[in-house]
Amino acid sequence: LSDRYSKKIIIMLLTFLSASGTLLLVYADNLPIIFLISFLLSFTSGAFPVISSYLMDQWGEKGRAGKLGFYRSLIILFGSPISAYIGYTADRFGGFAFPFLTISMVLFISCFCMFTSIIVDKYKKRDIF
Repeated sequence: LSDRYSKKIIIMLLTFLSASGTLLLVYADNLPIIFLISFLLSFTSGAFPVISSYLMDQWGEKGRAGKLGFYRSLIILFGSPISAYIGYTADRFGGFAFPFLTISMVLFISCFCMFTSIIVDKYKKRDIF
């Protein structure tokens, strides 16, 4: 899909699905719904190849493999403490609702930022800005 349609829009939609699935997971209370939400969340892992492809298109040909490696290293570096954050806040605030609501909120904010970027890019093409 990312070869045919805008990569930014696909990334935004997958981020929205991830945020929505995380939010729904907090409030799900029966097993069949949890299974459905887990399948919804599994689709969102498709964002990573699209993001990598988008970044490769943005960088010049020289050195972009090193930049992509650096980007992936940063993702691992920043993503590693998330499990500790989830455990600490779940222990401190009495459950897993707060950390997952926080993650969902961060994803919704990033989705909004991507949506704003898409709108700004659209208006730049019309020479309004």
